[in-house]
Amino acid sequence: MTTPPRSRCTWRAPALLLALLAGTSAQAQALEERIDHQRFACLQRERALQALPEKRPQDANKGLMRFKLRFVAPDRPPRIEKLSDSFGDEDMERLARDYLAGYRLPCLHGEEHPVEVVQEFSFSRWGNEPPVPLVGQRPPLRVQYPKQPLSLSSWEQAVPGKALVELIFHENREEPEMRFVFSGLDRTMQRRIQDHVRAYRLLDAGGRSYPVTVTQPFAVLDGETRSTQYRLAKDTFGLVEFLKLMQNLRELPIDLDLDSMNCPFALRVSLRQPYESNGVHQIDTVDANRAYLLEWLRKLKPRYASEAQQKDLHGTDIRVMVPCGRLDLSRIGQIPAPESAPP
Repeated sequence: MTTPPRSRCTWRAPALLLALLAGTSAQAQALEERIDHQRFACLQRERALQALPEKRPQDANKGLMRFKLRFVAPDRPPRIEKLSDSFGDEDMERLARDYLAGYRLPCLHGEEHPVEVVQEFSFSRWGNEPPVPLVGQRPPLRVQYPKQPLSLSSWEQAVPGKALVELIFHENREEPEMRFVFSGLDRTMQRRIQDHVRAYRLLDAGGRSYPVTVTQPFAVLDGETRSTQYRLAKDTFGLVEFLKLMQNLRELPIDLDLDSMNCPFALRVSLRQPYESNGVHQIDTVDANRAYLLEWLRKLKPRYASEAQQKDLHGTDIRVMVPCGRLDLSRIGQIPAPESAPP
């Protein structure tokens, strides 16, 4: 992948106006269903993956095959749909399809909506890539919220900050279990949020089995600047520019063909690490071929200069522009170490 000219990405820290002077506002954002990776821990492979044929297509080391699997029952093979194939080799496709036909998901409950995952094959990682769940492919949840939105009275003071709440819904429209995954808010505001979310009721799980787990971000913002103390200097980054802000690239080497993902495209990344997986969503166009890239981005941890900066920037949304080409971090030197943020 062609690396754009080096640019310096910095965090900007404007002075915070006191809540007493500027006022504060509380915001509750949309619920987001948590990706249940444990659901796939029961995945069984009933067939062994056969060795590759000796005859390889030209430039096979950079080729791949990618399939979408749709599980509809715990004891039945998945429905298989080929998404991408740069090999163009019938023998290789036959081996892959025969192997995938042996997949079973025994913990899939019969009443659930079908589960979809993506499975990729390549010469260099033949059979070693785990399947990645497709997110947002199921019917939406139908939730009843309190009639009164979460808000602050004009006389109330609250320190600006953010929080992420986990809610677990059980059957019979019960009050959800809740906990703070992360909180930079004072105890008074935390109690306000607790009282608010305990009034939520899940009316329709959309075919999912219970319990259903979701997360919801909250923010108390300065009334004048509409932000917390620290905020990003900008909200749109190129992919390489964005990666320079991450601290754990060496722990997560990756080699992806972006050309196979209907590039270029835009993603929305919500910074939640290290408390929770980052939120990653496709913008404008949705393509299952991007599943491995999205799963990788969920694991990246931003580099912060201080704990205060980390708390303020938690949940910040960034628009990431993904180009065409190849993203190869097997040689980590292609991406410079993240630049330290100013104090």
